[in-house]
Amino acid sequence: MRKAQGLHCMKKQLKNGFTLAEILVVVLIFSFLMSGLFAVLLTGQRSWHVSDVSIELQQDLRSSLMRITRELHQSGFKCNDPPACTNTTIQVTIAPNPDVINTDILRFKLPVDYNRDGYIKNNNGIVELWGANLTWGCSDFGCQKPKSPESQNNNYQIEYLLDVNKQLIRRVLNTSSTTIQSDIYATNLIDFQASINGNIVTIQLTAEKKPAVGDNITSNLSVQILLRNRG
Repeated sequence: MRKAQGLHCMKKQLKNGFTLAEILVVVLIFSFLMSGLFAVLLTGQRSWHVSDVSIELQQDLRSSLMRITRELHQSGFKCNDPPACTNTTIQVTIAPNPDVINTDILRFKLPVDYNRDGYIKNNNGIVELWGANLTWGCSDFGCQKPKSPESQNNNYQIEYLLDVNKQLIRRVLNTSSTTIQSDIYATNLIDFQASINGNIVTIQLTAEKKPAVGDNITSNLSVQILLRNRG
């Protein structure tokens, strides 16, 4: 009799479908599974955005430091008592940046091929002229300012600094420290530090950017640059 009653209840349950309690259990389990899946997808998305921004910042920092290095490496020390050169003056200066507090301004001069003979030094090994190129990476005399050798001024200098818009700026300054050329080389920079020790200049750049998902990402990179020219 009991066996018949049990079979009758089972048939009735199958006929009527799932009970409310069973449906609630299934919904709860499904919710837990979906929450876990969503958390995994969200973590993966956040990691992708963080990785993408980190790579972008590192590439920008490397590119910026490469530009500065290739140019600053050509700077050095001016000979004040040729040809002995026992008394020299470094052609690199570092000063505080008044527009972006706690950052530095880097200024320097480069050897100039004054007589256009393809050499920056004369027969006595002395640099013909210390000046600045208007355009980065250009060594032709046409990149100098003024253009004619007779009026070339050895007080022109190159300047690197951050502006208030978090941009790395390269400027060329004339004898009155007036900007005659200005170019933007990087963005998202929040710090520019420079120091000199003998003939080595150390530069550190810090960049920051907020990814589409997550908090701000900060990255920094430094380099030591040897000043190669003396004369």
